[in-house]
Amino acid sequence: VLLEKVPALANSLRETAARLKAANIKIETGDSFSWLRQPASKRFDLVFIDPPFGTNYAQQILPLISPWLADSAWVYVETGRSTLIEVPSTYQLYREGSTREVWYRLFQHSLTATLSPGLSGTHA
Repeated sequence: VLLEKVPALANSLRETAARLKAANIKIETGDSFSWLRQPASKRFDLVFIDPPFGTNYAQQILPLISPWLADSAWVYVETGRSTLIEVPSTYQLYREGSTREVWYRLFQHSLTATLSPGLSGTHA
């Protein structure tokens, strides 16, 4: 499931999925916040969060995806380089890196492991 607010971008994603013959991809046009506030109808093993940079959307999305995550799900978060996010205690940082403008982090979510609360800050 791909969530895209901008209809033209959602259509572009549909065209790409069709060209790749990726029949199992569903593209939803609409607001991610509204979509995630629905009762969780399935659990996902992999979630990509790539909000517009300069917003705090990543921080706002993290608590909303929790009901949608399978145990041991992977959560990839991409933000602007200076963006600070606080992650739930069920997330363990697996890998992170940055480019000149982007900071990316890969977390593993686990309900069964005892994980310490994580805080990802800015690079110096």
